[in-house]
Amino acid sequence: MKTLKAGDASDLAAQLQELLGDAFAGSYYDSGQQQLVVNVVNVSGDKNNVVVQAEKAGAKVREVENSAAELEAAAKTLKTKATIAGTAWAVDPRTNQILVTADSTVTGAKWDQLESTVQSLGSGMATVKKSTG
Repeated sequence: MKTLKAGDASDLAAQLQELLGDAFAGSYYDSGQQQLVVNVVNVSGDKNNVVVQAEKAGAKVREVENSAAELEAAAKTLKTKATIAGTAWAVDPRTNQILVTADSTVTGAKWDQLESTVQSLGSGMATVKKSTG
């Protein structure tokens, strides 16, 4: 694996997103290892050509469950069914899930609505955490 500066990793991530197409499921810069980690889905039993190219370019390839399209669809569901004051969510490429955060004002029926919406997304798609504020 090549070590990369953050700026170079960002450029490489953009190139690999285009190269991998639907197999691309996000990426992040591992500052400790100075490596770009690229999440991929639907990799055939043999490492396909695109994955080999990504590794040759200097990225660490990690196979994950949730595609970028699935994560986007889940985020749209959250927006439609669980837009609640005091909540926020974002895709976390390190966990390949959506991280949903709720502050201390999200209680009772609002909390139940949030939790049931997250559960409706399916196992391994999103996690909920309470923030202290």
